Amino acid sequence: MAPAPTEFDYIPTPAITSVSTSATDPGSLASEKGGTLITVTRKGFDGLTLLWADFGNPDLALSMSYAITYLTGTEMQILARAQPLTTESAAVPFSVRTPAPPAHRPGPRRPHRPGTLA
Repeated sequence: MAPAPTEFDYIPTPAITSVSTSATDPGSLASEKGGTLITVTRKGFDGLTLLWADFGNPDLALSMSYAITYLTGTEMQILARAQPLTTESAAVPFSVRTPAPPAHRPGPRRPHRPGTLA
């Protein structure tokens, strides 16, 4: 069986509705060292169309993450990648990749003190 010439497979553009570091304290900070569990709520895509997530500039291969630990139709949990060490809080862009256009949203902030786990 082959697809018909008029067949169209629709993949909606994903929409990230929230990004947080903890279900009990959504305002907590992620560690610069990586490994913080990030909870992402979303709509418009599913596990079959999710290719990867990006922490940082989505044009850089170093931003890619496949460390998804939990996935449903509305929620994803993923381990944050390590980021360059800083002495101040900073927002890290977060996006997901699907065959549809990317969805971008500012991501979790890093700790304001180097090496702080929050």
